[in-house]
Amino acid sequence: MVSVTEKPAFCLDQIVSSTEAAKRFGQLRQKAKLFPMVIVDKNKLDTVVMSYDQYEKMYKRLAELEAQEEARLLGERMADIERDPDANSISWRTIKRTQL
Repeated sequence: MVSVTEKPAFCLDQIVSSTEAAKRFGQLRQKAKLFPMVIVDKNKLDTVVMSYDQYEKMYKRLAELEAQEEARLLGERMADIERDPDANSISWRTIKRTQL
């Protein structure tokens, strides 16, 4: 199992000030093709720049995880209904809205 921390960690090579990012945007884009870059504004992490390929992979993975979670919740609900068919039924849309 992959361990995921609450927040991502970045090394110093991945962090650039907003002023430097504006001055050297071409270099920032090139580095972002190798690994995500973070732009700092007023001493706060502000923006992440990454390649479209990295973004697409992350987006697809998020969609997969959401589908898995939806299937898990639906399975739990179906099991609940099988155990107690007379229980008040709730629409899937309501369950999804409150659980996700």
